[in-house]
Amino acid sequence: MSNCIYSAATIGDFHTWRDFHAIITNTDVVGSPTPNTTYIEVPGANGHIDLTETLTGDVTYSNRTLKFELAMKTSPAKWPEIVTKIYNSLHGKAVQVILDEEPTHYFYGRVSVDGMERSQIAGAVVLTIDCEPYRYEVEETSVTFSAAGEYTLENDRMWVCPSITSTGAGVLIYNGISYSLVKGEQKISDFILKEGSTVFSLWSDSANTFKYRKGCL
Repeated sequence: MSNCIYSAATIGDFHTWRDFHAIITNTDVVGSPTPNTTYIEVPGANGHIDLTETLTGDVTYSNRTLKFELAMKTSPAKWPEIVTKIYNSLHGKAVQVILDEEPTHYFYGRVSVDGMERSQIAGAVVLTIDCEPYRYEVEETSVTFSAAGEYTLENDRMWVCPSITSTGAGVLIYNGISYSLVKGEQKISDFILKEGSTVFSLWSDSANTFKYRKGCL
């Protein structure tokens, strides 16, 4: 019996249990992304200057690693077919990874098949996935405002610039600055949804749909 808190996962088109009846045996499946920090030492001064958030206004992160140590029942006759399918389906490919216990979010990264072993009745496979730092929501957030007024959009930890699809011309006001909206899809590079609530105003009689994908660590 596996002690892992995750029972199974979908890795690309491959489900660890449904496809191969493989169990996840390791507990360190999801690694932590490392913050990208920048410090400057000042000669003759105590401590250092922290410039980590100077460029973007937020902390950025390096990739995180997902590791799956899989064990399955097999036989010498079936093992070559399993090996071939795993290599062809996953090795070197960029995929989404959805843990069964977290069906609303996915990771995105590139897979390496790092090891395979087989005994007479069992096989073991190690998959390592170099993933982007954030967990992304499977469902994209989509909100439509159909009249002039003040509105609020909610966002998770990852900053994002939403796409705006307008049925006609209008004006978006954010942080005291006015931005023109045209009919069709557009992005305003200065209109960034940070963590929490973002308040803005619309001067428009048209329908304006805001779409973005939330991400958390």
